[in-house]
Amino acid sequence: MKEIKAGLFLALGGGILAGSFDLAIIGPSLPGMARQFQLEPSILSWAFTLYALFNLLSLPVLTGLADRYGKRRVLLFSLGLFSLSSLLASQAGHFGLVLVSRALSGIAVSGIFPLAPSLVGDYIPEGRRGRALGLIGASFGISLFAGPLLAGLLLDAYGWQSLFLLAALLGLGATTLALIFLPRSTSAMPAPIPWKSLMAVMLAVGALAVLLSGTAGRIAGPQGMFPILFGILVVAGSFLLRRLELNNAHPLLPRGILSDTLPRTVLMLGIGTGVIQAAYIFLPRYLVGMPGITDSRASYLLLPIVVFFTLGNWIAGHLSDRYGPRKVLLGGWLLMGLALALIGWGLNLNLYLLSTLFFGLGLSTLESPSLRYILVHLDFSSYTARAQGLLSVFISLGQLSGSALLGMLASTGNGENYGAAYRWMLGVVAFAMVLGLRLRK
Repeated sequence: MKEIKAGLFLALGGGILAGSFDLAIIGPSLPGMARQFQLEPSILSWAFTLYALFNLLSLPVLTGLADRYGKRRVLLFSLGLFSLSSLLASQAGHFGLVLVSRALSGIAVSGIFPLAPSLVGDYIPEGRRGRALGLIGASFGISLFAGPLLAGLLLDAYGWQSLFLLAALLGLGATTLALIFLPRSTSAMPAPIPWKSLMAVMLAVGALAVLLSGTAGRIAGPQGMFPILFGILVVAGSFLLRRLELNNAHPLLPRGILSDTLPRTVLMLGIGTGVIQAAYIFLPRYLVGMPGITDSRASYLLLPIVVFFTLGNWIAGHLSDRYGPRKVLLGGWLLMGLALALIGWGLNLNLYLLSTLFFGLGLSTLESPSLRYILVHLDFSSYTARAQGLLSVFISLGQLSGSALLGMLASTGNGENYGAAYRWMLGVVAFAMVLGLRLRK
């Protein structure tokens, strides 16, 4: 039994390690992609925007398929798809193939991240689940640190493609471990998937991403009809989703959760968290604009943020228990505002290094120790579990919106104005602070 559990830890931890490594290397890869394919920021941002879009749409699909066909099968499918998508990126000679691989990666991780901890609940005794989840969660921290470090070692010598080749090898290793050690799935319980609602979400959110990135205007020109057309698609998709959800016996969005002020506010703050995560992804692209900063050095410059983020998670968890998550959350957004101000108004290495303290500590408070802490303690037992999953969806929506918005804002002026993009994101901080003040209980 102990050997099976050790193998289970290896398999599930390997899956989390591979999926999170993809997130750790996409930022360091962006400068090399931009040069190789001659991309302006609004187009480059789609390397992360498509990932977030397909991740958002696939979360309810793959978790529903796991209930219908078994978690082991869906996790193996997700790991295999991740390996294939990373291999495609490593061999891409055109940005279109990169975009295809990013969409496939978004689908893959939507099956890896929720199913790995779920399988712990299936096969590990209740008294040992906390430690098991902690060991598996440590894989995320390892990849978050190893990604920029390995990128710094490989980028200048082998190019950005080498990072995705390494991700493919990690995915292949995790797939092999899962085939060997994951127990056969027990009989699954059929669960309906709201396909029509998902199509409405794809219509509204996809059109919104095109609008926010400025892609529609650049295709047809500022006087063209494309921006208006995509605006109509956003409204039409939103209206269609509302109608479908009202008549759906198994709605995509839990009906009760959006009618209560507290969980609704938490979900809106989740969108802000996703926007800031997108801002972190694009930092290497911003840093290579500094004199003497190569792709490798830009990757190394992410490491202070990772260190402060890791430290901040521990601090924020303890402070939430002592002073309440609301104060911690407001403090985190204040720190994030200071970080964005330093980054946006000074293309200077010393100012950036100072900002890493505020950025890492601030980012560590925006999701897990604060928002999820609040949802865990909600007195809404009928949908607390679904609220946690829905928070992940709203964070993905924020990642998508933030990526598209960063690309559009950075394309202003001379076409590489990332400083202005980070300054504009101070508006997100201000809005989040206003929402945070509403969390009085």
